[in-house]
Amino acid sequence: MPRKLIADILYDFENVQHGTYNYRKIPNLPRIVFNNVYTQSQQVFSGNYSVFLGKENQYGVDLYLKKILQRGDSVEISVWRKGSDDGHLIISDDKNPNVIWNREQTISEPDARGWQKLSFVFIHNQNKEPLKTYVMNTNYKKETIFFDDFRLQIWRE
Repeated sequence: MPRKLIADILYDFENVQHGTYNYRKIPNLPRIVFNNVYTQSQQVFSGNYSVFLGKENQYGVDLYLKKILQRGDSVEISVWRKGSDDGHLIISDDKNPNVIWNREQTISEPDARGWQKLSFVFIHNQNKEPLKTYVMNTNYKKETIFFDDFRLQIWRE
């Protein structure tokens, strides 16, 4: 049986007020929720806004997947990053943040403007919910890192 794309969500941060906290439910997929979105307009991969993590924000763009994934689903989560390797895309079990899901991480070479694509591809093989993913700046006190075009794709047999 061929895989079917059941979700393809691109969150480009264009519908967020500058500098505000955002709690956003995705239309037609009420179990997918973004939290902690802070935007700015100086450094963007596309559009007018991106998320930045710096002195005041070590973590951002929390994405919770609640009761939408089934065992065997193939999931790809990606985001574009501008800044040092201290900017990370994290995927974990929300109840136990030390549990990282099976995944294959790829990091693209920087484009001409310095943006790199971070992505995880994994098979959801556990029944634990909710799955949590977020971006993180491990050197947030000293540098600002920008993230843009957060994408989630889910395929099912």
